[in-house]
This record gives sequence, structure tokens and C-alpha cells, in this order.
Amino acid sequence: MATVDLKKLNNDLASRSYLEGYRASQADVAVFIAVARLTGGAVDATAHPHVSRWFNHIKTFDHDSLPGDKVVVPAVAAAAAPAPAPAAAAPAPKKAADADDGFDFSDDSDDDEPFALNDDPEYLKKVQAAKDKAAAKEKKSKSHVVIEVKPYEAETDLKVLAEQCKKALTPMAGFEWLGAQFVDVAYGLQKILISFYAVNSLCNVDEINELIEEFEDVQSVDIRSFTNA
Repeated sequence: MATVDLKKLNNDLASRSYLEGYRASQADVAVFIAVARLTGGAVDATAHPHVSRWFNHIKTFDHDSLPGDKVVVPAVAAAAAPAPAPAAAAPAPKKAADADDGFDFSDDSDDDEPFALNDDPEYLKKVQAAKDKAAAKEKKSKSHVVIEVKPYEAETDLKVLAEQCKKALTPMAGFEWLGAQFVDVAYGLQKILISFYAVNSLCNVDEINELIEEFEDVQSVDIRSFTNA
């Protein structure tokens, strides 16, 4: 993986939650690492909304616990920017203008720790405030999802099935039911389009799909659309 094409990745993620199948895997982790290096960990949600939604979602997982073969991403994988220029040589110590002024400009200190900006309390306070704000925003971020629920039989009462789905999903944390509609498929068979909001940090769409697929009358569940709300 030499580079990451964010535009192509955004298009690929427009209609799915993960890169492979319906569950997060090491494939997502490898691309996540490359995207993080390329963007500095801040994906532009305006330019690449689907990448941003996916990136923030994958961030919540324990990457080592995800299934699949781990892919080692080289440190240069996403280094799109040119290498930084070599640091200038440190200037030689200045000599005292007057030997009798009592000042010694040579560095005889035993303290090897140079002054750093992040040691400043005010700086640390601002950094923490920015982190807290970002965390609060991420906690509230949600997606608008539409899924297709296909029954086995044309005789299935879709109104009853839709109510069954609503009853099972509504108690889930981060889930907000928006509605359901019935759409013709073919030969008298219809499917249900269920629309809902899902808080990204609380609600896993794959778990919703798996829950509905366990219903006796359901043949399959697919994601119709997945966009930032």
C-alpha cells in the first residue's frame, strides 16, 4: 500500500461500512493506519464524508482483536509530503562580551531536558480542551442509514415484520427509528426499507443487520445507504 487514494476510498465506502464484508477486520486496520499517516489523523469530513465516518468508527475498535491477517504498513506508506529539510547545525556558543560581567554563556548544566512548549500549563490546558471538544463531537456524531429487509415469502405480512424490527431495534443505545416503507421487488414480492439514525460511537450497523437476519421470515438484510447525518 504505497499511497491512499482518498477520493476512491470515499466512493468505495459510500455504500458499505467496512472494506471487506460486514465486519471490521485487519484490512480496515491497515488502511486506517495509512489514512491516519496521510491526513495526520484528521480526515476532512466535507471533502471525504464517507472516509471520515468510517475512520472515526474504526478508531473505536481494539485493532489487535479484529479478525484477519495483520498487515504491516511501512512508515513511508502514506508519506505524501516531501521529506523535511535537514536541521541546521547548532550555532557555536557565544563568548561573553566582558569577562568581568559575571555571566557564563557556556552550557555547563547537568539538565539534559530542553524547554518544551508542552511543559507550559496554559498550553496543556488548551490541548486538553481541544481533545475534550473533539471527543464530545465524536460522541454525538451520527449517520443516516437505510437498510433493505427482504422476506422469504410474498405472503409475509410486511407491516407485522416492520413492527417486529422496530420493537427489537428501538431499545438499542444510539438508535433512532425514522420509518419504514414497502417497495416492490418482482413477482408480487416486496421488501422493507428501514430508515434510522445511528450514533457512531454507540450503535453498530452490522449488529443491527445480524439481529434482523435472525427473524424467521427474513431472507436477507443489506445496507441501501450510509451517510453522515
